[in-house]
Order: sequence, then structure tokens, then C-alpha cells
Amino acid sequence: MTLSTYRTDARRLLHDPNGDVWSDATLNAFINEAVQKRDRITACNRSLQTLTLVIGTDNYAFSLLTNTRVFDVVNVNIITNGQRLILARLSWSKLNARVRYLSPSWRGEPQAWALYGQSTVYMAPAPSIAYSSEWDCCVYSAELTADGSDDSVNYPYTEPVKYYVAYLAKLNERRFDAADDFLARFDKACLDTAQATRGIVPNAYATR
Repeated sequence: MTLSTYRTDARRLLHDPNGDVWSDATLNAFINEAVQKRDRITACNRSLQTLTLVIGTDNYAFSLLTNTRVFDVVNVNIITNGQRLILARLSWSKLNARVRYLSPSWRGEPQAWALYGQSTVYMAPAPSIAYSSEWDCCVYSAELTADGSDDSVNYPYTEPVKYYVAYLAKLNERRFDAADDFLARFDKACLDTAQATRGIVPNAYATR
């Protein structure tokens, strides 16, 4: 889905096909805000990032990752002896109480991690060697700037965007009833998209 297509879809909802009310620049700003909102709600845009851990360092900011658009982390793995070890995700309090109480002076193979604040991950125990790690991250899409710029995700995750654009437009007009209607459509489109994911059979031949 390109920026120009998103704009056309939004104009159709706003009954402004010729751009008499909403300029391209304004709608483009609304579209990019809507894409970020979609990414945050659905977590549809993922990126597997790699990071080499530092001996004795137990905290790592998102800014250390290659992708600067990371806003959340789902899983963290470390690679040790040629195998991936999935670290347990704990709350900050539980990480402190159960694993981190002697870290970073106690070093070893990291076993668990917790998110601290908006953009820092703590691991415990602090790494004893420079482990290679993999981070499963939620990221924002790159900003759409040119008419031919293509959204980084595919249908049906493109469907909610036009409704949020229309919501922002009506909110700007202070037409709050219409804005609420488009926001409800956006929420439903996000929910429908999430529910469209098919179930997974872990092992069709597993014994009961």
C-alpha cells in the first residue's frame, strides 16, 4: 500500500476526492501518525535484531540496536555453544528478587531479562563472556514521504490506517461524533486483523 493509495482511501471516507478540504501535506502527516498507531496496536511490524553483549554489563538501551525504530521487545535469545537459549521474561521486581540480586558482580550465562522504563533491557546474571544475542522487536514502519513510498506491511494490516486518518481529520474539525465513529472502525479493523490469524497445531501427531 503506497502513500498515495492511503491518501485516496482517506479522501473517499472524508468525501473530499479532489482535495478541496484536506491538503496532501496534512493527510500525509495523518497517514504516518496512523501507521505508527497501527504498528503499536497490532505489533505487526517485527524485526530480529542482533547485539553482542558486553562482559559484566547487565543493561542495554534500544539505541544500541541497528534498527532505530524499535519500541518494544518480545523475546531475547543468547547463543551459547551453538544453541539458542531463550531468556525468561520477568517483571523488574521479580528479576531483582530472583536473579539480579548479586548482578553485575555475579557473572554467568544470562537466564532472564526485564524491561526497565521505556527503552532499556536488564539481563541477569550479567554476561561472563561476550555472548551473541537475538532480540525479537516490535518496530515502527519507516515514514512514508513520497507518493510511491510503500508501507512495510501487507493487507490486512493496511486496512485500519484509513479509519485512523479519518478520525484525526474529524477530530481536527471538532466533529467529535464522527471522530468517535471512525475511531471505533479503526479499533474493529485492528481486532479483525488480529483475529484473522489462523490457529497453529503444534504437532498433529502428538500423543494425548
